[in-house]
Amino acid sequence: MIEAMEIAGYAIGAAKGYIYIRGEYDLSIRRMQKAIDQARQYNLLGKNILETDFTFDLEIKKGREHTSVGKRLL
Repeated sequence: MIEAMEIAGYAIGAAKGYIYIRGEYDLSIRRMQKAIDQARQYNLLGKNILETDFTFDLEIKKGREHTSVGKRLL
């Protein structure tokens, strides 16, 4: 997912991408954050990626926990 978003960001000239994960998926949020942090450590995200002029970073947007959507309230 990180690589695909980075390629898409390069294609459209974006410097920032957002990953939306619903709040109840805490394990997914932690794992994705770890992967993003590791990509930054290896200079695969951030400023001047792999010593080029390309800059791109990702941020996780945590959504609200599941709510009852579509239920009728009497």
